Amino acid sequence: AYYLVRKNFALAMPYLVEQGFSRGDLGFALSGISIAYGFSKFIMGSVSDRSNPRVFLPAGLILAAAVMLFMGFVPWATSSIAIMFVLLFLCGWFQG
Repeated sequence: AYYLVRKNFALAMPYLVEQGFSRGDLGFALSGISIAYGFSKFIMGSVSDRSNPRVFLPAGLILAAAVMLFMGFVPWATSSIAIMFVLLFLCGWFQG
């Protein structure tokens, strides 16, 4: 399930290109998820080791899915590269 939440932005990229975004700009926005995922592994790894995985894993999945649903249904969430970067960064953090 985490994989589906992490990779679904790539499916939306052709439609965002049609909206006028360049592939380079969308690649920059997409880098937010990888950067946050990498950083959060160091911090959230130690937190998750001390917490209950039955609570921690579903919470991360639900939060990441909420960010992706927000991006899909709120029109201004995909209005700029900066907003998309921040939202994808949050999604990557929740997945880490």
